[in-house]
Amino acid sequence: MGIIWNFIRKNKIALIFLLILLVGIFLRTYRFERFITFVADQRRDLRVVENVVENHASWPLLGPDMTDGQGFHLGPIYYYFQIISAYIFGVGPTQQAYPDVFFSILSIPLLYYFLRSYFSQKAALLSMGLYAISYLDIEYSRFAWNVNLIPFFVLLFLVSFWRLLSEDGSSGWKWTALAGLSLGVGVQLHAIILLLLPLVIIISAILLFLIEKKNIWKKLLAVLAIALVLNAGQIISEERTGFANSKDFVRGFVSKGDLPESSWQKRLALDVACNAQANTHIISSLGNKKMCDFLYEDNLPDSSYATPINLDQTPLVLVGETISLLFSILGISFLVFYLRGETDKKRKYFLGLILLYGALYFLIMFPIAPGSRMRYFLPIIFMPFIFLSFIFDYLTKRYPKNYIWIISAIVIFLMAANGISLAAYFRLERHW
Repeated sequence: MGIIWNFIRKNKIALIFLLILLVGIFLRTYRFERFITFVADQRRDLRVVENVVENHASWPLLGPDMTDGQGFHLGPIYYYFQIISAYIFGVGPTQQAYPDVFFSILSIPLLYYFLRSYFSQKAALLSMGLYAISYLDIEYSRFAWNVNLIPFFVLLFLVSFWRLLSEDGSSGWKWTALAGLSLGVGVQLHAIILLLLPLVIIISAILLFLIEKKNIWKKLLAVLAIALVLNAGQIISEERTGFANSKDFVRGFVSKGDLPESSWQKRLALDVACNAQANTHIISSLGNKKMCDFLYEDNLPDSSYATPINLDQTPLVLVGETISLLFSILGISFLVFYLRGETDKKRKYFLGLILLYGALYFLIMFPIAPGSRMRYFLPIIFMPFIFLSFIFDYLTKRYPKNYIWIISAIVIFLMAANGISLAAYFRLERHW
């Protein structure tokens, strides 16, 4: 027993890390085939995979339709993942979803690495543990859909792009390659990412050049070259069709912004409310599990900017909304405060990149946040865990004698909230 105890004591962190990872794997794979979601989008994608694998058709040049039949298609990389899975494991709804659960599992240790870049080991482990049991991520890891890969590839992009910005020499080129890989895949997963990641790169490069005279254009050209290679299918399709897909994307983006007339103050309030709701739901599963409904009349089938803002709600709902807003405000305040006071350049780049990414996401969501499905917030699935890590580290330093009780109460509450939702989820007979 003494040998075992000494081993546990010396390898405590590694064992906790492994335990969290095993819990995350279990929750993402438990009775995987029975609880898999298989509806219209999955049937459409499976027909594409079957056509390639069983009928020996050419691999597609374009991916899933993003505009409900209006024309714009994503890149084909998601189909390629599914086709590779089908060649290895066979064609079927379950095998079709293997890439989704695989990258979801990988996102758990990647989040820890990401958080550990700035936060303490305790804070990173606690946030990793809560992410491993996050209802939202588990729900979207258990079936085949292009958006399900967003958490992993966005995290990989942010980690690698941050390292690219902050490191010189040969190690910087390693991260350049990973940034190109994650960018090339990420922009093929959702239209929001197609806009968001290139904007992050362009604005980061401009700010670095203007503020620090730092020139990273060679690395950015390498990132772009790798991303273009991974998007070769789209490029070939565009050349053959006279850029038809790009034109459809512009038309779709314009139509998204064609909203009922309302004041910018109202649009801002609803964008803030929806982001706050998403942040709370990601860490706790509380709130509407399907769509953003903060500040709306109850039971509306389709929320929009035309909907009156509703503050006449039950006390419990108002308390929940208030806590959600305060959590997001507190997290953003921590981010800005520490960014302003940070003197280490590498750590400053980390915080600055997160702030830039979050701000650009907020702006992109301005026309579409109200009434958006929860999947639209997968690009910021890591953000509330950053906020939590700030809170954990602050409490540890502010209350060195009593922090364990406060943090334990927070963690137990979030674990219980996610656990209740997961239990209800697994009690369902089928999800299709």
